[in-house]
Amino acid sequence: MKIPHIADFEWSPTNNIISYWVAEDKNVPARVVLIDIPSKNEIRSKNLVNVVQCKMFWQSAGDYLCVRVERYKKVTVTKDEPRYTGIYYNFEFFRMREKQIPVESINELKENCYSFAWEPNGQRFAIISGEMTSKTTGSFYKIVNPTQNVAGKIELIKEFKGRSFLQVSWSPQGQYCAMVATTSKTSGQAIAATSCHAEFFEV
Repeated sequence: MKIPHIADFEWSPTNNIISYWVAEDKNVPARVVLIDIPSKNEIRSKNLVNVVQCKMFWQSAGDYLCVRVERYKKVTVTKDEPRYTGIYYNFEFFRMREKQIPVESINELKENCYSFAWEPNGQRFAIISGEMTSKTTGSFYKIVNPTQNVAGKIELIKEFKGRSFLQVSWSPQGQYCAMVATTSKTSGQAIAATSCHAEFFEV
């Protein structure tokens, strides 16, 4: 099986399913695709435009796939090299266990995205974002499953603003999460020392 312009792929951790994304080509949009192995049947796809890069994160039980999409507002080409401006992020969530694999989104996160992590075997995840490394936000979300009368959704649980988080790590058993922050001390215009510390959360 040959896939033109494929940029990256990831196996589901529990099923014979591969997720991959294909870069944009002229007027053809980028695509995120899920295929079954060994049948090679395409079981879900989503088109995306104005894409710089995609990064795929499978939840450990294979129940969900998150695709972090780095996108742009404008691109200019100088000496055959693209220069992107107006960078923002989307997060696309594929609900793998539901009929027709519905996709939900967190749209237009306009800050830099430094880290993403799923809670092991859970429905929660954490994102660290911010305009600069010295001023970031740690956010916890939960995927709420649909019921007979209510559609599924992504729900913000907690938010910790004005920190300097750069990395996030969940306990292997879930529930507890550590976010690592950096602190720099300056002397004049030079950085004199940088230290790291961790904050622990029960989610």
